[in-house]
Amino acid sequence: MVHAQFLQKNIDEALRSYDELQKEDPKDFRSYFCKGMIYSLLDRNKEAREQFAKYKELSPRKFEVEGYLRTALSWMKLFGTDEKES
Repeated sequence: MVHAQFLQKNIDEALRSYDELQKEDPKDFRSYFCKGMIYSLLDRNKEAREQFAKYKELSPRKFEVEGYLRTALSWMKLFGTDEKES
């Protein structure tokens, strides 16, 4: 659901959803990684570094970031993110 919010350019809503996910399960490293990616794309580097630091602290050593990213990037290709609406 949060990926869909992001792809629909509901950035603030996506960030709030990740906040909720972090409250529900503060040890789930994936929400920190995804929130860090959003902050990186928004050039909010301080916030991104904080999220990535928490992600690194919690993530298992063998977590496949590439596969996790590939899913999100596939969605972006499928649904597109450019604004062609007039």
